[in-house]
Amino acid sequence: MKEEKQISFKRHVIILVVTVLIVALVSTVASYQIISRKRQEAILNEIGGDLGEVAMTYQKIMSQYVGKVSPKELSEGAIKGMTNALDDPYTEYYSGAEKQSLDDTISGSFEGIGAVMTTKDGVPMIAEPPIADTPAEKKQLRANDLILKIDGKETKDEELTDVVKKIRGKKGTDVTLTIQRDADVFDVILTRDKIPVESVFAHIDSEQPTVGYIQVTTFSENTAADFEKALVDLKKQGANSYIIDMRKNPGGLLTAVLSMASMFVEDGQTILQIENKNGEKEEIKADKKLDNGHKVKEPVVVLVDEQSASASEIFAAAIKEAAKMPVIGTKTFGKGTMQSIQPITDESELKLTTNKWLTPKGNWIHKKGLKPTIESRYPFYAYLNPMDKENSYQFGAEGKQVLLLNGMLAGLDYEVSQESEVFDAATQEAVTRFQEEHDLSVTGIANRDTIDAIEMAVIQKLKDNDPQYDKAIETLLSSSEKGE
Repeated sequence: MKEEKQISFKRHVIILVVTVLIVALVSTVASYQIISRKRQEAILNEIGGDLGEVAMTYQKIMSQYVGKVSPKELSEGAIKGMTNALDDPYTEYYSGAEKQSLDDTISGSFEGIGAVMTTKDGVPMIAEPPIADTPAEKKQLRANDLILKIDGKETKDEELTDVVKKIRGKKGTDVTLTIQRDADVFDVILTRDKIPVESVFAHIDSEQPTVGYIQVTTFSENTAADFEKALVDLKKQGANSYIIDMRKNPGGLLTAVLSMASMFVEDGQTILQIENKNGEKEEIKADKKLDNGHKVKEPVVVLVDEQSASASEIFAAAIKEAAKMPVIGTKTFGKGTMQSIQPITDESELKLTTNKWLTPKGNWIHKKGLKPTIESRYPFYAYLNPMDKENSYQFGAEGKQVLLLNGMLAGLDYEVSQESEVFDAATQEAVTRFQEEHDLSVTGIANRDTIDAIEMAVIQKLKDNDPQYDKAIETLLSSSEKGE
């Protein structure tokens, strides 16, 4: 979250900047010559302890290393070493293209796949659930997916800046990512698209004209204002109850979610608790300063899933515990920490975990997730991984890829065993029928084109058959009948 509520780490950032300046000064004054032991001890005392050792290491490399060396690369390497030592996927140093990518994600639009990157043990990793309705989300990429290759080239130990450049590109162009998810490795072809500024999408339900639906895909600078406008517009169209869809929402700005949550919570009640590194807590309470005096009195249901994270979990927790309205879906992602963006220079910044956040009742959901009021799961085929399309599969084939194929075919109502790892006669018949029904070359063999079409059909069926949305409608209608 970009909002810097606490500044408890400001002193450390200042020390870091001062250290870099001193290091640069030392290397310049020394003219790349060895500094005397007495002077080394003086520097250590001036800067202090461990950071003094970093400074001296920098100076020795600059003055004695036989090859070419870039002061900027050394400084950035030292900073990244510090952030990596925290073993926190949400703390990251950004410079150049990485910084621009982060800033665009928060406040602007860009062309890419819609996923925030970090690194783990030198391998690029998707840090948070992808933004809804982006190429990454449509291809079912998930948080913690490792990116082993980009267009066939290995990524291990590659600079994150270079990884971002390779994944981004013009709208309509393709990029192939080799993904590792747990023990499974598979290729995913993504078509780059414009990742929009818009984060709020609303309409009246086609069958229930008194139910307004609002999807929030992320929390950016304009989200709260757009959300308030959507509520007003839907009410004018006849809505007297609302479904707020936070599924696949990876989070975003703290200011946005506080404004939105305050609309549903009585003034003076706690929306959120923030805990700093010393264990000191601050309660954020609903107030007209947050919501501009706009209070929603109508019944509301919030939808969440395993990819609802961070700010979307704050919103859902406030609705559940403070507003006492139902949350429907599955247990959420479980990101209970807060980050602030702290500038280092004009071209670099530090996204730093500075606080924990707790629910209104004081629960910390980190790595545990928020449990919904009413559990409603996606159908089984929603949890299947994409298949490896480098190979084709035909009668007699066996293994995990065939298990995925049978699962998707079963989800599409073909008569195959969803638990079978064997490409048997039933699988062949199902593949043949699918090819006939979708104007594909009829071979009975699952090749790349057929697998792509099957996966897209599964995604479309998930959109057309949404048990969580149906449960939300049922809950709102039941509430209306009871006069609640």
